[in-house]
Amino acid sequence: MFDHLFERLTSRYLAVMFVATRMCGSLGGALVVYYVNLTIALPEPTLTRFIIACATVVTLAVILSLICAGWETRHLRAVLKQLDEGKTPDPLVAVKAGREAVTFPARHHWNEAWLVPCSTLIPVLVLLGFAERVRTATMMNVTLAVFMGIGLALMSTFFIIERAMQPVVRHLLNNGIPIEFERLPSSHLRNRLNLCFGLIILITALMIGTLASQRAADIIQQPENQQAAVEGLRNHTAYITLAAIIVGLLFSSTISQSVASRVAHLVQAMKGVEHGDFEIELRSTGNDEIDVLTRQFNSMVQQLAQHDATIRDLNANLERKVDERTLTLRLLHAELDQRNNELESAFSDLKRTQSQLVDMAHRAGMTEIATGVLHNVGNVLNSVNVSVDVLNEVLRRSKVASVAKVAALMNEHSASFHRAGCDPKVQKLPDYLLMLAGSLTAEQQQTTAEVQSLTEKVQHIKNIITAQHKYTRRVSFREEADLHAMINDSLAMHGPSLAKRNIHVERDFAPLPTVVIEKSKLLQVIDNVVKNAIESMVSMDASEPVLVVRTRKEDGDAVIGVTDTGHGIRAEHLKNIFRFGFTTKEDGNGFGLHSAAIAMKEMGGSIRATSDGWGSGATFVLTLPLVQAARPDEPAPEAKSPALLAEASTS
Repeated sequence: MFDHLFERLTSRYLAVMFVATRMCGSLGGALVVYYVNLTIALPEPTLTRFIIACATVVTLAVILSLICAGWETRHLRAVLKQLDEGKTPDPLVAVKAGREAVTFPARHHWNEAWLVPCSTLIPVLVLLGFAERVRTATMMNVTLAVFMGIGLALMSTFFIIERAMQPVVRHLLNNGIPIEFERLPSSHLRNRLNLCFGLIILITALMIGTLASQRAADIIQQPENQQAAVEGLRNHTAYITLAAIIVGLLFSSTISQSVASRVAHLVQAMKGVEHGDFEIELRSTGNDEIDVLTRQFNSMVQQLAQHDATIRDLNANLERKVDERTLTLRLLHAELDQRNNELESAFSDLKRTQSQLVDMAHRAGMTEIATGVLHNVGNVLNSVNVSVDVLNEVLRRSKVASVAKVAALMNEHSASFHRAGCDPKVQKLPDYLLMLAGSLTAEQQQTTAEVQSLTEKVQHIKNIITAQHKYTRRVSFREEADLHAMINDSLAMHGPSLAKRNIHVERDFAPLPTVVIEKSKLLQVIDNVVKNAIESMVSMDASEPVLVVRTRKEDGDAVIGVTDTGHGIRAEHLKNIFRFGFTTKEDGNGFGLHSAAIAMKEMGGSIRATSDGWGSGATFVLTLPLVQAARPDEPAPEAKSPALLAEASTS
């Protein structure tokens, strides 16, 4: 609270603090009036004049105390004002200001200890003794009441002013104002405790004793009010005792909190020093035992910091000497390590080059074999196609129609065959020829249909070989590819199977850029997934089988989804479906999806399968990065050009 007030008021803080504490101290006058009214039966108008005199002398004491406080802090107020204005105070004035900030609580209350009685008690006693002719015993009770009120007021304002001056002292220290604590008078916590509790006990005993004496006198003078006097004595004794306990608790809690908080700061600082933090410095604002201990702690930390710096310097010198002794050995080791690294680098380059050559040779060999197989199959298909065309032409030029014409002509002249003497077998010849012509015509039509179907099948095989031929290279290079075109090519390869089994194909293609990929490898994966989807729907014998192919762009990747309405995948099979040798088909080998997963991983992508269970269909999701880093075993991909397309179609 006091820190916050000081930050807001700065140079006006002292004036506000003086006024507030004087107002708090003036409550001692009210306590005197209450005590006199409680223990002494002053007649009217003496009581009224006494109360007015008390208010007057208390006001006079407050004014004199404020003047005294202003004089005692004249240098401190001047320095605070200069610091608030950003000026540098005079060094001699700054030293006096620091002394005033530390000694003001004790010095001011020593001065108040004689100033307040002189300005309050003496005028009141003069009024009661000479003007009102009050008895000496009554004046002694008033004197006792005044000293009790002054004692409580001084104790309460002392602790308030001492706490209120702490932010002022810290402000001076933070701004570089020197405070010579060693030359200042020291204070002792034991003396404070003894004085506080001694005064409280003394005041309580005197108040209770005086009250008891007054009530005894009342009983003697007025025996009929004995019960009321005893009851009043009991109640006021309880009130005074309770008030004394509360005041004692307030003073003890104030002192104990001050001691506990500073001890806690010391303990926390010690823990920091224990962990090697020698930059800790505690600010002490007083000159009691704990403040002295705090400054001794700061001095000890400074010495530890110096010793630590010395030890670190010695360690650094020792390390430097060790480094100098081992420098020659390190140079020799460095030269040896450099040569060893060169040999290891050369050996690593040799192994990597060998691996690349083996891999490229393997890829080139597989591509060569595939190209030769496609070429040979294409040549055979060309021969088959020529033979089918010849057969078709022969059927088209067949003379079966002439046989029918001869049979019709002989039927027109059938009368000539029924003449007398004609052989019966000859007579049946026209009918036989008609039957033969019908049979030959039916056979010709059936043969023509089969030849036409054969022509279509041969053409379909040629289309498949042509589609495969586009993705065959002498060496497996990655190149730009249109995913939608590749998906359509794969679906075209399986077109007859899809049509034969009445499988409806749905395409949901989102716009995708071209990707740099190994076409043949990706086409193999797509073909495997589509083939498995068709087989799943065929085994399910679904009434309306549907194959859905979707594409989309997601987080910089191209995603292809193939969904079927087949029998689906059991939950326990999902985790093993891409494992080598795992299959649920009677004639399967468990290699297709395993090789597809390896191919997708080699291309920097992934493949996964999802299914809601048996009978719910399945979805295979292929993910490919739209931007791929070039592999060390292949050149950078080039954009498609007419020359490249011509080379692809020729190879």
